[in-house]
Amino acid sequence: MTTLSTFQGAAETTEDRSMPFEAVEGGEETTSAAVLLVVAYILIWAGFMAFVWLTMMRQKRIDARLDDLERSLGQENDRDAPA
Repeated sequence: MTTLSTFQGAAETTEDRSMPFEAVEGGEETTSAAVLLVVAYILIWAGFMAFVWLTMMRQKRIDARLDDLERSLGQENDRDAPA
């Protein structure tokens, strides 16, 4: 049975395996974090506004159907009422 320490080049301690952070020179960011944040906020607000607008439109349709139902029930009650 082989263990990690028997492999050639295996480090014995964590200090041997650890590497310090070294900044990369000349690397360019393609998009800044501020731009991404603004875009994310815009998308979230646009989605929220679309949800509110769709809910309002759906509520208007429900109100119209309810008005039609109340009108038709009112007409039936008028016919059933004794004259």
